[in-house]
Amino acid sequence: MNIMLKWVRRIAIFLLLGAIVNVAVAWGCVIWLPIGKSAATTKGSMNWLASVPKGWPEHASFTRYQRFGLTEWAQGAQPPEGGDRMIRSLGQWVMEAGLPFRSMFLVRNQTYRWGQFPSSISARRPASIAEGLEIPAWVPWCGLNRYGRYLPTQIAWLGFAANTVAYGGVAWFAACIPVAIRRRTRSERGLCISCGYPRGTSPVCTECGEPLPSVVAK
Repeated sequence: MNIMLKWVRRIAIFLLLGAIVNVAVAWGCVIWLPIGKSAATTKGSMNWLASVPKGWPEHASFTRYQRFGLTEWAQGAQPPEGGDRMIRSLGQWVMEAGLPFRSMFLVRNQTYRWGQFPSSISARRPASIAEGLEIPAWVPWCGLNRYGRYLPTQIAWLGFAANTVAYGGVAWFAACIPVAIRRRTRSERGLCISCGYPRGTSPVCTECGEPLPSVVAK
């Protein structure tokens, strides 16, 4: 039972570490994107990617910008007939970030009214934490804020889980390398592989009680 709890704790620690790295990578993809970096662009028409206010049309045109570790969707549509005549257009901006899979995102909806100064949805400050966190001014290249660079706060669970397992596995493997080298070195020197105490004729280490297979075999 103690061994099982020990392994459960280890797995939980490395998964937590993987989740932390996951968030750091997703935010890093947003923060360190060079200004003016070109993006692969795709245009078309589809349903809204995220939920929209009641009364919005079902379909919208979209433009997708694909960059390394970052995907942005700019969607727009005309207001439905018979609605508020002061509404000029409807828009939604979705940003997804993460590697190797997109694991975090933010969503913003905006209604453009006639006579309103035309501004990008991505350029305005977030109205809530669900719309992202503003990049602190002390971060290098923070001028990206002028281009709508905000840190995503919502989790894309499938991508987040996959990335967390991947990063946790890499951390586990990296942690196992020095342990394996240390155990091999101790074994070659005739020491207990667990505590480094000199081995004797006992089938277990007299210092920590770890079984000594090589001695048992004799």
